[in-house]
Amino acid sequence: MSKILTEPGTLWQQVSVPGWYGMGERKIEIAAATAVWHHSGLPAVPIRWVLIRDPESRFDPQSLLCTDPARDPTQIVTCLILS
Repeated sequence: MSKILTEPGTLWQQVSVPGWYGMGERKIEIAAATAVWHHSGLPAVPIRWVLIRDPESRFDPQSLLCTDPARDPTQIVTCLILS
């Protein structure tokens, strides 16, 4: 994922996340795609990955994984923040 963070061709989308850890709305940038998770001895699992970065550089980039590849990336981020 670190290569994707620094790749000039990565498409970042700015989104507003309501209730950012109980502190109100926060603008972040996300990049997302689907992939296949391989684990030795188990069947492959389709996943959606989401990279998050802060345009204000107040937190380090984060990566999230979801086993529902159809899930919207903004929903994945929101579920994490609100849980």
